[in-house]
Amino acid sequence: LLVGALQRRVPVVNIVVLGAFLASLGIIASAFTREVIWMSITLGAMYGLGLGMYLASVSIYHLMCFDKYKGTALSLTFIAWGVSGLLGPAFLAYLRANYALDGTLLMTGGVLLHAVPVSMLLKNPSPVKWNSLKNGFTKCSFWPLRTYARTKTRVQVDHHHKPPATITLSSLRHPTTWKSGRKAEKSVNTVCVEPVVAEEITGVRRKSPQLPEESRRGSESSVSSLVRSLRRFATEVFRTPAFYVFLIATVAGDYSSVSFSTTIVDYAVDKGIDVDVATHLVEFAAAGMLLGRIFIVPISDWIPVSRFPLFASSYGLEAICALALPHTGSFASIAALRVAETVVHGYSSAIRGILLAEYLGIERLASCSGLFGLVMVPVSLGSASIIGYFRDTMGSYDGFYRMLAALNTTVAVLLGIFIVFDWTRTRRRQTEIPGK
Repeated sequence: LLVGALQRRVPVVNIVVLGAFLASLGIIASAFTREVIWMSITLGAMYGLGLGMYLASVSIYHLMCFDKYKGTALSLTFIAWGVSGLLGPAFLAYLRANYALDGTLLMTGGVLLHAVPVSMLLKNPSPVKWNSLKNGFTKCSFWPLRTYARTKTRVQVDHHHKPPATITLSSLRHPTTWKSGRKAEKSVNTVCVEPVVAEEITGVRRKSPQLPEESRRGSESSVSSLVRSLRRFATEVFRTPAFYVFLIATVAGDYSSVSFSTTIVDYAVDKGIDVDVATHLVEFAAAGMLLGRIFIVPISDWIPVSRFPLFASSYGLEAICALALPHTGSFASIAALRVAETVVHGYSSAIRGILLAEYLGIERLASCSGLFGLVMVPVSLGSASIIGYFRDTMGSYDGFYRMLAALNTTVAVLLGIFIVFDWTRTRRRQTEIPGK
C-alpha cells in the first residue's frame, strides 16, 4: 500500500533505494536492542516494511523495463532468492557460532546495506551490448595500448575541430557562422545570436511568492485530487472480477506455501525420520523454488498465452502433492513431493505479478499486493490455531494436508472458470469490432 501511494509522486527507483535502506537499518538496529518490544519494531516492522517495499518496487521496475521477456527477467531476479535459500542457513549458522546473535545481525545488516548503492544503478539503465563485450574480451591483451592511442587521437581531433565552449553575447555584433567547429564566412547553417530577455525563456521565469490563500488552495486541491484518485481506484479495481480471483489465489497460495514450510520438518520427524536429516527438506524446498522460477517461468515468454493456464494448473499440482503427502513415509518420497510442490509454487508466485499487471495494470500492482497482504494478516494469525487443531486434537498432520489439497483444488477450479469467462468475453469483444 505504501509503494502504491509513493509511486504516484516518487520514482520507482527511489522507492527501491528507500526500501533497501530501511531493511538494512532494521537488521542493524536489531543488533543493539535488548527488549522484545524494540526487537519487534526493528526486526519486525522496520525490516518487514523495507523488504516489502523493496520487493514490490523491484517487481514494478522489471515490468516497466521489459515487455517481451518479463518472465525471464523476473526469473533471473529470483535466482539470488533461491541461492540464498540454499546457502543462507549454513552461512547464518556459521555467523551464529562465531559471533553470537548480535554479531550475526550486525554483519547481516552490513551485507544487506550493499543493496543501497547497487540499487542506485537502476536510475540509469542501459542495455548490454554483447558485441562490445565480445570485442573487448578478444582484444584484452592490447586494451591499455589501444585505449591510450584512441584517447590521444580523440584529444587531438577535439583540439582542432571542437567549437568554443562558451560564447559571450557582448562580443558578437554580427551573425556568426560555424561549420564543423571552424569559423567560416560561407556556411550552409547560420546561427544568429541575439539578446533575449530571461523571462521569455520557458523554465527561467522567476517564481512569485505564494500567498497563504494560494498555498491553502494548493493543499486543498492536492487532497481533493488524492481523494478522486482513491475513488477512481476503488471503482476500477473493486468492480473487476480479476481482482477477487487473484485475491483468493494469492491468499490460498501463500497460506499453503507457509503452512508447508512450517510443518514439513515436524511431519517428517513424526514419520520416524531423524531431525538432522529432516532439516535438509528446507534445502530441497529452496532448490525446487529455484527450478520453478528459472526453467518454467521463461516458457511463458515464448508462449504468452500459456501464462494463465500454467498458473491455474500449478494449484492443481500443488493439491496433488498435498493429497499424496499423508500416504508417504520415507524421506525420499517426502523430499520428492516437497520439491514438486515448491517447483509449482515458485512458478505461480513469480508469474503472479505479470498476470496482475496484465489484468489490472502496472500502476495498480503495488496497491493490489498491499490489499492482498492485509487480507493475509488475519489468515496468518489464525494459522497457528488451525495447525494446532490438526496436530494436537486430530493427532497428525494428515488431515491438515488434505485440507490444503481441497483448498488448492477449489482455487484451481475457480481459475479454470475465470479462464473460460475471460476467453468468451474476449471473443465477444472481437466479434463486436468490425473487421475482426
